[in-house]
Amino acid sequence: MRQKPVGNYIVDFYCSKLGLIVEVDGITHTNKQRYDQKRDEYLEKLGLTILHINAYSVLNNISGILELISGKIRELEKKTTP
Repeated sequence: MRQKPVGNYIVDFYCSKLGLIVEVDGITHTNKQRYDQKRDEYLEKLGLTILHINAYSVLNNISGILELISGKIRELEKKTTP
């Protein structure tokens, strides 16, 4: 997982095996709600799952964030495992 271009967008972290995008939303997302919504709609049409995480939480609750990401990974793995 790492920053990667997808279409005309760059996502923060991307796992192609699971189709999972993790976006860390910090101050750079302020007043960009419409842009973010348009980007998310495009990515979802590609069949990708987007997990938005607040940058403050990453800095102040990393164990909780890691559990959140792990839970999403487990959920997606169940969907892809026959």
